[in-house]
This record gives sequence, structure tokens and C-alpha cells, in this order.
Amino acid sequence: MNSIIGYLAAFCATIAFVPQAIKVYKTKKTDDISFGMFLLMCVGVALWDVYGFMIGSRQVVFAN
Repeated sequence: MNSIIGYLAAFCATIAFVPQAIKVYKTKKTDDISFGMFLLMCVGVALWDVYGFMIGSRQVVFAN
């Protein structure tokens, strides 16, 4: 059960940014996206991925 919840949480957290990415792709406008937030998010995701590999957690790796 822990793994299922982990994978569901990973899926939800990852997929949450898809609507914004689709909107940016369609409109070709990124005016409403903060570059600082985007950069910080990318760094955070990369660090979570490294952490997931370090602890051997597929759920953490999948989320990132």
C-alpha cells in the first residue's frame, strides 16, 4: 500500500505542471511564469531525483 500511495503522489505532483506547459506551448507566451520560480522548481526536481537515486526510492525517482 505504501508503494501505491507513493506512486500516486508522484504521478499527481508530476502531472500538475502539464496544463501550464500545454498552455505555454499553444499560446507561445510565458509572460505569467516567474523565471525564478521555474528555475527553483527545476533545481528542486533535479535534487529530488538525485536524492531518490541515492536512497533507492523508485517513487521519488518516478516523481521527478
